[in-house]
Amino acid sequence: MSSNDAVIEYLLNQLRQQLTNNPYKKQCEDLAHEVQSLKNQLRDASSLVAELQSELNISDNTVVRLRKEIAKLTGDVQEYIDATEQSGCRNEDTQECCHDWYFYDKGASMMCKKCGLKK
Repeated sequence: MSSNDAVIEYLLNQLRQQLTNNPYKKQCEDLAHEVQSLKNQLRDASSLVAELQSELNISDNTVVRLRKEIAKLTGDVQEYIDATEQSGCRNEDTQECCHDWYFYDKGASMMCKKCGLKK
């Protein structure tokens, strides 16, 4: 073993001792565990938010559907239109519709070209 190898080995041993005896090592490990715990909590919270958003969307759709049914049963045309517009439009795959109205039925009624909403 050359003297350079001996010096490197000595320095490595010194470094290992410093790392082993480092007073901040425990703090670093504790912080690493805390960061991992927070990461897991964030993942769980994100999953919960996604579930709640899905349930909220289902509830909103149910409310709109029930409002429409009640409006049909009572004959309240304006309530039916309001409930339909609240849902954005009638197409399930469309979140919101900036209605593009045109006249149909000899100009007596209007329909949205995009979502098919009639009024």
